[in-house]
Amino acid sequence: VTMIFYEGVHSLFPIVANSAYLITMVIGTKKSLLIGGIISPILWASYGLFVGSYASTITETILLVSNIIQLIKLHRKNQK
Repeated sequence: VTMIFYEGVHSLFPIVANSAYLITMVIGTKKSLLIGGIISPILWASYGLFVGSYASTITETILLVSNIIQLIKLHRKNQK
């Protein structure tokens, strides 16, 4: 399907974002889920900007910030 609708590198962002998140879900650790939750919103926000979906971009940016905060909290908790 991606090859049919290929319009450039940006059109691959959604499939890469979903694949990255799927892989982290299979791994299943909390840290891997948070990392997947950082990679995926970056790609979705970039895609949203490219296609002009600013609501999507804002939503993904909020998810990105939330996942970064959670990853920092997890890192601090594991250091103690």
